[in-house]
Amino acid sequence: MHVVLPGWEEAVLDRNVTSATAAGVAFGRLLTGRVEEARDFLERAHPDEVSDDAGAPLTFAWYSEVAAAIGTPELRRRWLDAIKSMRGVHFATGGSYCGPVNRLCALLHDSLGDHDAADECFELGVGDADTLGAPTFAARTRIDWAESLIGRGDAQRGRTLLSEAEAIIGDLELTESAGRIATLRQRLS
Repeated sequence: MHVVLPGWEEAVLDRNVTSATAAGVAFGRLLTGRVEEARDFLERAHPDEVSDDAGAPLTFAWYSEVAAAIGTPELRRRWLDAIKSMRGVHFATGGSYCGPVNRLCALLHDSLGDHDAADECFELGVGDADTLGAPTFAARTRIDWAESLIGRGDAQRGRTLLSEAEAIIGDLELTESAGRIATLRQRLS
């Protein structure tokens, strides 16, 4: 993402912030710690303006991730309302896969403090990723859920999910997920 981001940023200057490229820039900015710049894109984007084209799944996925991480409650609800009717499907296009919609709904519910709905969506998201055989998102969804549970004081369920995620990762080189697991394990000790 670090190599791609400058080229994508140039491509979206003064253009439609609801394109997949713009959503990718917002997500990349979030991942690289440029939170205010990511928030600027998020605040200007609206799900009703997302084009019905091959990039739409990426746009919805990336902006939902950004909204869950740094959005206001209003922005979180806006993106949750936009994707909740798509629960049970996966956001993918061409060679890009952004995981189960249930995972994104879980993140948004969790960020809004609706933990019962989040837990339901996390459970469904785990099942969706497992059924598809998508190890990256099978692990990531478990890590997200563990992080939520640990934050709410349920260390035992969190540990179980982290162990499941580690088993899924195995020898795969999922450094971001492995790093998150290590950080959460450290919080638990």
